[in-house]
Amino acid sequence: MGRLVAFATGAGLALRDLAGWGSVGLFWMLLPFAVFLALAIWHALVLKKRREMERRIEFYERCLARVEDRWKGKGEDGLSLLPENHPYALDLDVVGEGGLFQRIWISGSPMGARTLGAWMLQAADADTILRRQEAVKEARDALNFREELSIHGNQSASGTGELCDWGTRKSSGALLGWRIVAGTLSLASLATAILWWSGAASVLPFAAVVLMVFLVGLKFRHLRKEVRRGCGEVASTLLGFRQTLQRVEKGQFNAPLFHDLMASLKRDGGAASRSIGQLQRWLDMLEGGRNQFLALFAPFVLWETQCALGIEAWRRRVGPRFVEWLEVVGEVEALLAVAGYAFESDQPTFPEVSTSQTVYLATELEHPLMPHGQCVPNDAALGHAGQIWMVSGSNMSGKSTWLRTLGVSSVLMNLGAPVRASSMKSSPFVLGASIRILDSLHEGTSRFYREILRLKQISDLAGAKRPLLFLLDEILHGTNSADRQTGVEAFVRSMLETNSVGAITTHDLALARIGDEFQEKVRNMHFRSDVNDSGLTFDYRIHPGVVTESNALALMRQVGLLGLDEKESPNPV
Repeated sequence: MGRLVAFATGAGLALRDLAGWGSVGLFWMLLPFAVFLALAIWHALVLKKRREMERRIEFYERCLARVEDRWKGKGEDGLSLLPENHPYALDLDVVGEGGLFQRIWISGSPMGARTLGAWMLQAADADTILRRQEAVKEARDALNFREELSIHGNQSASGTGELCDWGTRKSSGALLGWRIVAGTLSLASLATAILWWSGAASVLPFAAVVLMVFLVGLKFRHLRKEVRRGCGEVASTLLGFRQTLQRVEKGQFNAPLFHDLMASLKRDGGAASRSIGQLQRWLDMLEGGRNQFLALFAPFVLWETQCALGIEAWRRRVGPRFVEWLEVVGEVEALLAVAGYAFESDQPTFPEVSTSQTVYLATELEHPLMPHGQCVPNDAALGHAGQIWMVSGSNMSGKSTWLRTLGVSSVLMNLGAPVRASSMKSSPFVLGASIRILDSLHEGTSRFYREILRLKQISDLAGAKRPLLFLLDEILHGTNSADRQTGVEAFVRSMLETNSVGAITTHDLALARIGDEFQEKVRNMHFRSDVNDSGLTFDYRIHPGVVTESNALALMRQVGLLGLDEKESPNPV
């Protein structure tokens, strides 16, 4: 409203003067327009501040949603980052709705999301895990820094691919000599024009220089078009990317991983944001050549050609480093996302990394994606009390959830993140899981065939340099008991010959006899349920030995598939 009043007042005074109804003076005529301009600038600043506050509110709302366990289904799910036939991501709910990626990632650049996804989907060595842990611990309480980068960092979220393509585009021809020629001709053009204008020389020197200027401009006409086209694709991204780099460079951390990342942004004696600032100045000068006043003289001094040559020289010198800078930003954003998760964790236990022996030891371990009050903790001692645990148990007793707890906690350790446990000591494992295997109509493969393909994939992983943690749910349940026992025995025997630990769940008690054959290397464990007058009850705790009861018929009676007088099966499971 204020701008409208100021504009209307200025227009009214101008019309009054033009109509001859009396003049109020130039100062009073221009004052309303000055007020209008000031209000316009102030309004733009207010809108900018409002957008920033809206982003801050959104950031804290998403943080609160995570603390209050209202995060499921909100934000990116990471499925687009999943490679085909990944050995554990879908089985362990690493990606997908309600998965670990959705829990940890709040916002940031596509490179940050890809970096975090890659960390979740790949094994990490002990040194990498320890470096990440140290960086996450330091950034955990850097709330202001994490907030600023999360709010402003995603301004560079789009167009980074085009930026890298433009920066690494192939080119030919030397530029330094031509930049000197263009600069010399522009000075000669100005000098001969002044001499001609003052009468100290004829028009011929000026005309000769203008002809050479025309020829040089003609030579680089394609370069000017190419530069304008390329800059048009990346100009909108550069500002946001520079702001992100400026905020990353302001980070004051002592962790070696952060130190190395910051150093890579300041290589060759200058900050990355400062280098991009140089490019932006070239772009501003290029755009300034279209100014109505400057456009009259620009062709005579090769203004656009000199800008194009300067931009192209900058691109050749600095452009290839765009990819490195984006990777640095991605790693910093991934670390800050994990640090945010650590800050929000109610039981932030950082696992101890074991390199001397292959173990997975944890006390009071909980699933990190379940509400804390609803999760029953369990202990794990793989490699310490049995290289393989054969886990039997009744339906719905918690076998599959326990496998996922082991797996996703190992993924968290790879990230350098804390786990939900009183303590944890683990080797840096390669992971393989067969928990959520489905048939494929598109591929024409049955569930059983896809399961044995996954077992082959896991078997191949066991030959890697790092130890393997394998988690198998209801192994080979798609075949008869005799074939299942033969197949499982062969798989277990092959795993025992490698640097691997794992857990296998089953309903088939015949498989529990494998523990008797391999004695201390394979240990029988179980989950159980109780059937009483009030129905089924579960303690969701893992116990030593083989399960001795079944709840299948009780569940069928509960939903009305069996009558109350139906007899129990003589086989307990």
